[in-house]
Amino acid sequence: MDKKYKVCVDYINLDGTTERVIEHNYEDEGKANSMARKCREYYYPQKETFKIYIKTI
Repeated sequence: MDKKYKVCVDYINLDGTTERVIEHNYEDEGKANSMARKCREYYYPQKETFKIYIKTI
């Protein structure tokens, strides 16, 4: 069974709860890492406001 990767971007609320803003599914780990890097650098650079991570599904 092939692994699939999900790039998740969560918004961190002031009370510490999170809300999913975006998720992208990829079949290639390299593409998932590339998208996560783009999200961190360009789309959601505020580390204290957004949590970006990759899940294996």
